[in-house]
Amino acid sequence: MTPRRRTGRPALGAEPITLAANAGYLVDGLSALACAEVELHYTTPTRPAVLTGGGEDAYRYLFMPLRTN
Repeated sequence: MTPRRRTGRPALGAEPITLAANAGYLVDGLSALACAEVELHYTTPTRPAVLTGGGEDAYRYLFMPLRTN
């Protein structure tokens, strides 16, 4: 499966970040969430990222991004 790249909106004053991920793993995490909004939490492109339901901490999905170098 080909990694898909998406660039998110950084916090004020932060540099943009590009995260490469296996689309299948993202779909698995998203399909487990039963909400209209999802938050993606990450620090750098090579560190683990976490999906959570918009404001709901009951479910967290941890995944590792792909290296693209």
